[in-house]
Amino acid sequence: MAANYHFTKNATLFARVNNIFDQFYTDVGTSSDPYGTWYSAPGRNFEIGMQFTF
Repeated sequence: MAANYHFTKNATLFARVNNIFDQFYTDVGTSSDPYGTWYSAPGRNFEIGMQFTF
């Protein structure tokens, strides 16, 4: 889930929540890995920031 607020011509404020339901999953299938290892995706996390363009 994400939201952006464009408050000037060159600046945007943003906020997002990744993995909002905090599910345990992996993005990439690793069935071709001979060792059978895999890595889970990150849990729920939040980001808030500003983006400027020049």
